[in-house]
Amino acid sequence: MGSELQQGVYALIPALAYLIVSSLTALLCGPDSDVCLRVLIGALIMIGVDIFLYRRQDAPGKQVLQSGADGGRQVQEMTQAAGGLRTANVRSAWLLRLGLCVAAFAAGGLCSYLAGVVMSALHLDRIFSNATQELMLRSPLWLQILGPGLSAAAAEELTYRGLVCSRLRKCLSHVAAAILTSLLFAAGHGNMIQALYAFPMALLLQQLRHLSETETGRRLQVITHPAGVLIWEICFHAGANLLTITLQALP
Repeated sequence: MGSELQQGVYALIPALAYLIVSSLTALLCGPDSDVCLRVLIGALIMIGVDIFLYRRQDAPGKQVLQSGADGGRQVQEMTQAAGGLRTANVRSAWLLRLGLCVAAFAAGGLCSYLAGVVMSALHLDRIFSNATQELMLRSPLWLQILGPGLSAAAAEELTYRGLVCSRLRKCLSHVAAAILTSLLFAAGHGNMIQALYAFPMALLLQQLRHLSETETGRRLQVITHPAGVLIWEICFHAGANLLTITLQALP
């Protein structure tokens, strides 16, 4: 019991680190600073923290940090192990990777759009305030894209799916770890409207991660990208964020 409690506390460290980094960034930049600039700075710092934490543990997605010079060798070895292939068609593999990343990006945008339709139909935007997002949408478009659109998506996926969930799975069931990670992810957005968007998206990503751990999922994952499912999660998340930014930017 004590060991499980210790593992649970250990699993929450990345989420706590994200909260501390975000709070310190907001404090140091000041209340009058651009919201998206604060998000961008905090996300970039947190990506550095996540990389440090990844290097200190054997977490799913750790290959993101190891797929440099030996990436080609890994792809060929993993492809052989997954499908019994003797040689890897590098060009086809990269096209498949790109296609899956684009599909994940589009799926994220579609889910964000459908969530918006449901929220509007239920008039939840009239019940809960969304002041944080409204402030972000006043920032220059390039800051919205680099901050909430891309950097925050990468930092949040590295933190919650990559680190928190992988650690919780060591002391909780798949379902319990998925729900707790999704709740932490939703709460980290700071307001009810964004939390209502984030929670179901997080549950969906958790289920996709679970499916990737099946035999078929592992074969597809290692053939298509040495970084594994984490790359698809980041693309999905970025697609969801960027669709909101794009729709708001349209005249």
